[in-house]
Amino acid sequence: MYSFVICGSGPYREKLHDKALAMGLRRVHFLPLQPIEQFNRFLNMADLHLVIQKSGAADLVMPSKLTAILAVGGLSLVTANPGSSLYEVVNGYQLGIVVPSENQEALNEGIRKAVTEDHAGLRGNARSYAVEYLSIDKVMGRFEANVLKN
Repeated sequence: MYSFVICGSGPYREKLHDKALAMGLRRVHFLPLQPIEQFNRFLNMADLHLVIQKSGAADLVMPSKLTAILAVGGLSLVTANPGSSLYEVVNGYQLGIVVPSENQEALNEGIRKAVTEDHAGLRGNARSYAVEYLSIDKVMGRFEANVLKN
């Protein structure tokens, strides 16, 4: 049996908390932001990380929570529409499960897929992508090489 952990203090936290209480959802737990020294362990406890984006937001930037999930090799389920940068990165590099934004049926199916199939390959891809494209040493090395080249 699965539990859901919602961590943070975002603008909808209280609304979600109140709704979970009203619905009697005993397997939904709310935690505050985690201290930096426990953050990695906290991320590793999850079987699945939900990265829910509204349709218009998916092309602005890669969500910072996704970069942390990739860094620990976590399995992410990302809502993003084809043609958005977020969709192209996650789908193109096979970093996680991608479903259309603001589509409840697709989200439900994505969660079912996440908990019933083996996704070791996606987890490995996520970690490899983070090491190659997000680590400070690699990013700064490429930056330095480009500066010296010009």
